[in-house]
Amino acid sequence: MEVSLKADNEWLFFLTHDIPFEESLEICVLGSNFEVLDRATLMAPNATGSFEDLQILSEQRVRFRFLGKGFWELELLKTPGFRLPLMSEPLGVVRRIGFSRRFVLQHRI
Repeated sequence: MEVSLKADNEWLFFLTHDIPFEESLEICVLGSNFEVLDRATLMAPNATGSFEDLQILSEQRVRFRFLGKGFWELELLKTPGFRLPLMSEPLGVVRRIGFSRRFVLQHRI
């Protein structure tokens, strides 16, 4: 585990899976009873990277670096937000099929 943060009654976990040339970062939001409310994985084939430079921008937003140039911004949503499967996420973000999410990820260069 890289880091865990608490926001209101929820937990945000950043977990790395260190597989050479296939590193990935799993992001999970857990509820007050530690049930998984949302999860996403950042990954790219044949890419190397490390989780670094975590910055807390507000109680609902963080910024960090992982894989490549630029940084990622994560915003926790107070209520589940609508998403279109396979169309609502930036390149490199993998989520289970579904129409809602509890956080939004954006990649900024």
